[in-house]
Amino acid sequence: MAIALQAALRSTLEELAVVHDLKAGDWLDELETTLIRDTANIWSEGLSMNMELAAVERAQGLILTVTGALRAQLDAG
Repeated sequence: MAIALQAALRSTLEELAVVHDLKAGDWLDELETTLIRDTANIWSEGLSMNMELAAVERAQGLILTVTGALRAQLDAG
């Protein structure tokens, strides 16, 4: 499931990058911050605190990996 989410997030961010002239900038920084914050505010019923924390950490790691890779690609030109 994480691979599918990673691919979908990457594809979506690449489309947004086109709108922003294929340049990283404030738009990507702000979106990354919002995604991280919103992920931290999600809670699930039926999961232990440790399981929920681990899931949030994995999701945030995925976000940082995808946004970081796109940022590096855009900065490289």
